[in-house]
Amino acid sequence: MPLELSDMIVGLRKEIQQAQAKAIKEDLKFTVDSVEIEAQVTVSMEGSGKAGVKWKFWIFSEADAELAGKVGREKVQTIRLKLTPQQSGKPVKVKR
Repeated sequence: MPLELSDMIVGLRKEIQQAQAKAIKEDLKFTVDSVEIEAQVTVSMEGSGKAGVKWKFWIFSEADAELAGKVGREKVQTIRLKLTPQQSGKPVKVKR
């Protein structure tokens, strides 16, 4: 089943929150300066006209391509996101 880019980021956020919760009583914590994600995505467009256009970014995987028919490699884009997690305006600390 295809995964939207936004769902991947939500999942990452939950993982960082779980790491924070596990580290509450720990003396040694790690600050997450940034999180870098590189993903191959396909882009689809929904809507038109006055209603506007909505772009969807889907995480590309070879398994999804086999299920939905082959996707041309020219339609797959590599994107890189650099996220700086903050909570209440402060860097996030987690124990790993």
